[in-house]
Amino acid sequence: MGFALPLKLPQRKDSVSPSDQAAPPPAAPIEEEPTRPTVNISSKTVVKPEKATVQDFRLRDEEIRQVSSALLSGQSMLVLGNPGDGKTTAGKKIGDILKKEGYTVAIANYGGAAKETLVDICEQLGVPTETDDERPKPLTAQQLRDALKDRLTEAKTLLIADDAHRWSASLRYWLEDCLREGALLLLLAYKPPAKEIFLKLSRIEMQPLENDRVTP
Repeated sequence: MGFALPLKLPQRKDSVSPSDQAAPPPAAPIEEEPTRPTVNISSKTVVKPEKATVQDFRLRDEEIRQVSSALLSGQSMLVLGNPGDGKTTAGKKIGDILKKEGYTVAIANYGGAAKETLVDICEQLGVPTETDDERPKPLTAQQLRDALKDRLTEAKTLLIADDAHRWSASLRYWLEDCLREGALLLLLAYKPPAKEIFLKLSRIEMQPLENDRVTP
């Protein structure tokens, strides 16, 4: 008598009980990215100066000497330079040199109103700004131009026009008239238009200072 062996049926994959399924591995903890240290790539700091310093003007001595010599010889000049390279300071130094030689010097900047600029120049040169009568009245802009032109054509008188590229067209035409009558002028400018008085003056271009200064 034979024995019947039990049949072993294949188990379906979808019949696996949940207890028999492998549990997913625990999620790895999220590590915060460490803060990267700041790397100091240089032990020097780069500084961009806005204006020329006293040390920088050691480089300007020759340019100041050249312009001063030209003015003392009666030649009006145009000085070109980048913003912050020290045109204004150079102009003041040049003015001081000529004052020591007995010149009367006026330094003017255009503030947006032509008449105010003319009045400022008059006050520096001792030119009246009002009529000479019982009831003084302010001179008109044209009267101021005429009075100043007469004063500027006197001997040993210098007008320094700072930021001349910003001056209004009417003032530039007036400067050209003064130059034609023999006035001594020094114009300081940055990229002036290639016209009018800017084409009628001998010029010197200031060498640009270093864009970056490196300090320990």
